[in-house]
Amino acid sequence: MVFLFVSCTDDGTAPVVSLTSPTDNQVVVAGQVFQVKGTITDDLGLKTIRLSSNLGINETLTSFDSATKHELNYNITTDANTPANTYDFEVIATDDQQLTTSKKVRLKITK
Repeated sequence: MVFLFVSCTDDGTAPVVSLTSPTDNQVVVAGQVFQVKGTITDDLGLKTIRLSSNLGINETLTSFDSATKHELNYNITTDANTPANTYDFEVIATDDQQLTTSKKVRLKITK
């Protein structure tokens, strides 16, 4: 008689995105810097973190502080020629189980 025990790790828990900066509706002067600060965590393991914006930002991070946590601490300079308008900025985290969470804020670019 043979017994086979199989264990699958199906956590069903998506990453947690905590974004402290920028804040929703934050005003940024074109050509100036805005900070991206926050914490991304997952119970089993992070796979990617993507920073995305219709300001032309599209960065994917695959190296983290640890397998399950990453502190965001970046300065992003807006283009001085960016038209005054409202833009989206989004942080999208995906874990090893392909579960995804995102946090989106709006930035108001002024001249």
